[in-house]
Amino acid sequence: MRDLITVAHRGDAEVNAKPCGVSIGIRGEECLSRPRGDCHGPDGEFRSKAHWLRKHQASFHSASPLLGVCTFRANKRPAMTIVETVLKLWHGWEIRVLVLLSLSLQVILVAFGSKRKSTASTWVKVLVWSTYMSADWVATVALGVIARSLGNNIPMKHPLQSFWALFLLLHLGGPDTITAYSLEDNELWLRHFLGLVFQTGVAIYILLRSSFDSDTTFFSIAMPVFIAGIIKYGERTYVLMSSSTKRFRTSLFSEKNFTALTKDNDVENSVTSPVDGTFLLRVDFFFKRLKVLFADFILDRKQGHLCNNMIRCLKPDEAFQLVEFELGLLYDLLYTKATLVHSCFGIFLRCITCLASVSALVTFSIIIDEHKHFPVDISVTYFLLVGAVVLEVYALFMLACSDWTKLSLVGKETCFSLKRMTRDKRWSRSIARYNLMKFCLKKEGTKCIKVGQLLGIYEKLEKHRNVEWQQGIDDDLKCLIFDQLGNRLQKPEDLSNAELCKKVLNYRGECVLDELKWSTTEVEFDESILLWHIATQLCYHDDNRTQGFSSLNACSKISRCLSEYMLYLVVMCPNMLPKGFGYIRYKKACEEVIDFFGRKRDMQMEEACKELLERGTNILQGNNIMEKLTVARSKPVILSKGCILAKQLQNLKPPNQARKEKWDMMNKVWVELLTYAAGHCGWKEHAQHLASGGQLLTHVCLLMAHFGISGQFQDKSFYFLQLPSVKPSKRKTWKLYRWIRYINCYKAICKWQKTSIPLSVKILNYKGDCVLDEMKCLELLKWSTIDVEFDESILLKHIATQLCYHDAY
Repeated sequence: MRDLITVAHRGDAEVNAKPCGVSIGIRGEECLSRPRGDCHGPDGEFRSKAHWLRKHQASFHSASPLLGVCTFRANKRPAMTIVETVLKLWHGWEIRVLVLLSLSLQVILVAFGSKRKSTASTWVKVLVWSTYMSADWVATVALGVIARSLGNNIPMKHPLQSFWALFLLLHLGGPDTITAYSLEDNELWLRHFLGLVFQTGVAIYILLRSSFDSDTTFFSIAMPVFIAGIIKYGERTYVLMSSSTKRFRTSLFSEKNFTALTKDNDVENSVTSPVDGTFLLRVDFFFKRLKVLFADFILDRKQGHLCNNMIRCLKPDEAFQLVEFELGLLYDLLYTKATLVHSCFGIFLRCITCLASVSALVTFSIIIDEHKHFPVDISVTYFLLVGAVVLEVYALFMLACSDWTKLSLVGKETCFSLKRMTRDKRWSRSIARYNLMKFCLKKEGTKCIKVGQLLGIYEKLEKHRNVEWQQGIDDDLKCLIFDQLGNRLQKPEDLSNAELCKKVLNYRGECVLDELKWSTTEVEFDESILLWHIATQLCYHDDNRTQGFSSLNACSKISRCLSEYMLYLVVMCPNMLPKGFGYIRYKKACEEVIDFFGRKRDMQMEEACKELLERGTNILQGNNIMEKLTVARSKPVILSKGCILAKQLQNLKPPNQARKEKWDMMNKVWVELLTYAAGHCGWKEHAQHLASGGQLLTHVCLLMAHFGISGQFQDKSFYFLQLPSVKPSKRKTWKLYRWIRYINCYKAICKWQKTSIPLSVKILNYKGDCVLDEMKCLELLKWSTIDVEFDESILLKHIATQLCYHDAY
């Protein structure tokens, strides 16, 4: 044993043996106890060393007789660290975890995807947002991991893991309950189309590189799942494309939508029918107009007359239920697969995907050989198959119970319970309230302020903490809004008066006394909201202190509710209001309140309001309210102006009658401010908030449109929406006739004038009577300038100019 060096320890022996110059670098006991070729290290080397150990085992025992049976270690390796253990465990379970996580995210989206339209809960928003953003990422990463593992021959040991790639394609298609989290996702449909092409290619690559080519029976399972995945992913991409702004506007000019508005005139005759089906007929009637309004097109005033006559036949509660139903359909149109899955082609595709999932599950349970695969992989596969089937069955159930299905079955002797339909929530039915005084009187810890400011989220968190939610809309508030809108345009001829409609649309406090108009029409809109919010709070708490809470009528509570809701819009939703300096003025008002109270910010609300009402105008010079008002109007002092307005409201005479009249007038002011904001907010902003529980402002805006109070009802509407039902070929001929008529008139005038260049410049660059007055014969072209819409005039002139230019040469 000259070539053998033995180093022995108690209970162990570390041996470094070099027989014939060969170094043994293994754990002898491990290699002797493991199957052949299963030791860590290069294959062949370990087997030869284990064979050498067995051959010279007797020599080792003789070299160390005191140890009995020795354990031989050459080049002793340290034990695996925790990090190495975790990495090794993750490497073995990585694909399984990612696939199951992807399935879990799909289940969450199915369960909560549609709930966000009926709740304003913050945790639901966060859950849906995080799940929506993570779902595609997890599925994409899992596909990449499976594709990467092909180079390591893992699918040869785990062939089922290649099969899971097809389920990831199915998950990328997403559920029917949510396709877009925001409207911007619809505009990015090309990105999803690229993802469809790329991820489908990856799935095909995995399918071809896997071991399925040696086991053809797996294709009977793989192909149905692959087909279902392609269909689901294609559906999502198509829905995103069709919901984009350009495609949505284009879809309104299909033959079906082209004649829809002219066929609904008979609905007006049946609005007084008490059957439940009439409610859905009204929904269908108004929803067709809503789609046109949402696309920023205009409608003829005849359509406004129809809508006005129908909405006046309803009670306030029924009108708000109608609006809720319409906005629920609009949400489905923009954020879900509703438009596709409720079509005949969509139902056909849904049946294919459902049958494909069921057939894959049945086939897998029949042909699977449990001895050839790991039990864990078989269990994961069953989870994926059963999950796919359950999600498809749930989608079919939701398809049968949806509002779109009820709408499509109207008039087919199918009766739905009106109580059941109106009981289902299609928006949060809640009002957010924000109180400036409460926000300013709160005292926060210094540490919380410093930490929040360090992270840059303190101001945002504080605003969210100050928001309170009132569940349910009071019937008195519904009646107040409905009655005020109905009283604006009472006569049929009022709807035809364009100037009156424009004036009514811009009401924002005209109902107040002349001495109070300085706080409504004579200031900016956002400043008016702040002034009346402060005055409403001071008047409410002053009446409560002097008269008692029980003496406050419903009008005072409505005014307070609307004042806090409008301030919520100023602070939290400024994009829904007309452009201005609302948030800057709000911050200025907060600073004034904090400076006024100083260290006494822990007082009660009633005490603070009392002190403000008594001393809020002391900083202004003057002996009476009017003199102080003159000084305040020349300074940016929001708080002092609000206190002056509150004093003017409280000093109305006589006091016994003034209290009720005061709150009635304040209610009218707040409703006018509410309707002004609703009428000047774009439909895109309204649609954005449908995905977060909805806003009362959106419901008021749509209700105004039903009353005909909208700038999108005009005398000269887009001719596509007022033509009778004709074939497309005739419409094209009719348009071409207009162009030819314009060209002939233009050429005749140019030839008669003999100076075509100056005249053409004037005609092509101006629009209006100022050009036509130059020559009498230009009256022939009036139909193409001031008698049509501006964009149509541009199109006609552009085409005529091109044809005349090329005809001249």
